Amino acid sequence: MALLQRRHLRLVPLLAQGLSNRECAGASNLSVHTVETYVSEIMAALGVENRTRLVIACQALAEFHED
Repeated sequence: MALLQRRHLRLVPLLAQGLSNRECAGASNLSVHTVETYVSEIMAALGVENRTRLVIACQALAEFHED
């Protein structure tokens, strides 16, 4: 698993909440296109193949980060 970059980490809590790309873009002041790119990069780094598994992985990362 590749490490996530800082720019990706700002999306992890939003993705963990199950927000859409558009909602993540609004909450993070990024364009929807940028969020789509970052989501694809995060999915590749985490080795997940769909949005549901991405949300689950982000929830685990967000929980780990809180501890």
